[in-house]
Amino acid sequence: MSLLNLPDDVLEKVLSYISYDEVSRCRLVCRRINAVSKRVLNRGFHRVERYHAQCLRQVKSQLPRRESERRKHPLARHCDILTAVETRLSLLGMTFMKFIEMNLCCFIPGKVLDEIYKVLRYVTAEQTSVRAHEVLQELRDLSSMAMEHFDEKISPAFRKRKETGPKIIAGMPIFAPSVSSHHSKCGSSRHGNSDHRHKWKEEVKSISQKQRGNLKEIHTLKQKLAEVTKSNADLEKKVLELQNLLSTHLEKVKEQDLRIEVISRRVGADTSFPPPIKVPGTSGSMETTAVLTTGTVNQDSTGAAESAPQSSSHPQKRRSHRQQNERARKRLKK
Repeated sequence: MSLLNLPDDVLEKVLSYISYDEVSRCRLVCRRINAVSKRVLNRGFHRVERYHAQCLRQVKSQLPRRESERRKHPLARHCDILTAVETRLSLLGMTFMKFIEMNLCCFIPGKVLDEIYKVLRYVTAEQTSVRAHEVLQELRDLSSMAMEHFDEKISPAFRKRKETGPKIIAGMPIFAPSVSSHHSKCGSSRHGNSDHRHKWKEEVKSISQKQRGNLKEIHTLKQKLAEVTKSNADLEKKVLELQNLLSTHLEKVKEQDLRIEVISRRVGADTSFPPPIKVPGTSGSMETTAVLTTGTVNQDSTGAAESAPQSSSHPQKRRSHRQQNERARKRLKK
């Protein structure tokens, strides 16, 4: 039975017994071993991140809380080494993870993973004070060389094909060379199933990301809708208040129009009265004034009316008549 006829889980278990540097070198064997090695390397990077976080928690739990006492503690250098390793892991993640998530490559430098595990095991096993420079020298050199090589040689080609890269890799046929036709069909079908499974996982991941974005947009739109409805309610209240004010003003205007009509009628009725006329009495020195109305004139008043035009010819008498008429109108208005 050939090694390539084994399932992918068994191949991953076999590759787990060798170092990550050897796993990265095994990628040159064939396409199927390449695919399995990629998954092992990616999983190894995530595992070393979790292991580092666990070691850092253990060391920090043993350190005192005061900063002045921490510097004098024997585990202070251990904490410095772990923080330096954390910085290296974050730099490696920023360099590789973007292309790993796009399914363009895997975590290529397996030797860096071996060195990180070596440093972490040394820090957890050694209880005495160690020098951070001596422990981290090899890790710094390997990680810096790996990142420089990736940025200069590999990532420029990925940036050009990042849109079509995942589709090409996902649809790439994987077969096992130098085996019988039956075994090649079995191996390709098994790997095809794992490839389809991986493709479905990527599709589900992209759909879930889109769904989260849509939910965020829906939430923002709901907030905007609530604000708009609130503003509309405020505007409706203002419109109702303005309508009420307008109705009150219209009622006041109607009342004022009615008053003006009544006053104008009264003024028109008052102007119909005849002007008062001075009537001379029996004595030559005494004179009495009387207001003559239509329909109530007697014989004495007829004589006075006949004598009125004769006496009104004088300008002073005319002025007195006008003054009396104005006084009478003012009394009527009151």
